[in-house]
Amino acid sequence: LSQFNHRIVEADDLEQASLLVNVWDIDVIVLDGQFLDEPDKYLRSLAQNPELVELPLVILDVVSAQAANTIEGLSVFPCLISDSKEEISQLCQVISIAANHH
Repeated sequence: LSQFNHRIVEADDLEQASLLVNVWDIDVIVLDGQFLDEPDKYLRSLAQNPELVELPLVILDVVSAQAANTIEGLSVFPCLISDSKEEISQLCQVISIAANHH
């Protein structure tokens, strides 16, 4: 993603994400919720975190995107892609759009 002038910082959970937001200048959260057991519960917890709720949320799976759209306060940018090179380029475009709305 460096060719698109983006860097990725990965967090294992919301607590770690909150810490990273305080250390780095994070523009966007990218969430692939396909492995979340309860995306709705996870996203509600995210929405209650003052550091994280302010950031645009690029979501890569349908279930999490649907859940996020029902939670007030989240700025959701769905990007439903696979791993192909062309679709990664689309992801970078969505990240740029979301970052510009921040």
